[in-house]
Amino acid sequence: MNINLAIRALDIRGFFSFALFWVLAITDVIDIVIISVLLGYDFYKKKNPTPYLVILALLVASAIIRQLRLSTVWQAFAGKWAALFY
Repeated sequence: MNINLAIRALDIRGFFSFALFWVLAITDVIDIVIISVLLGYDFYKKKNPTPYLVILALLVASAIIRQLRLSTVWQAFAGKWAALFY
């Protein structure tokens, strides 16, 4: 998690008194929307969209993993990963 996301999350949490789960979901959506707009602008201007596509894919993957971190599938994977390396 980068420092800008942490600062925005703390601002939203402190101002609106949201739970941490919702704060992280809101900041994920904001980041994905911003990158999507920039990606759309690159498509419109016929520029190379690859950098924004990579960032968008990483942000979406990060958001999905963060939301699924308490699921049984993720817990099983993480348990095997921890047993293997720790």
